[in-house]
Amino acid sequence: MTKQNIKIIKNSFLLGMAYAIGMAAFDYFNSANFSTWKFLFHFSFFGIAMGLVNRSNLKEKSNEK
Repeated sequence: MTKQNIKIIKNSFLLGMAYAIGMAAFDYFNSANFSTWKFLFHFSFFGIAMGLVNRSNLKEKSNEK
């Protein structure tokens, strides 16, 4: 794996985890039940979306250099 791929995966993981925790906290404060499937969906969907966005941004930056 290249450094760029590792950076994209780490970024996707961290952003997906932060979003999923934020949404779980939002549900907690609104007295909703915690759903593992909802947490995993938020984590994976947002992580993949941010990975694709970061991938295109990093490719553009590398082409500019």
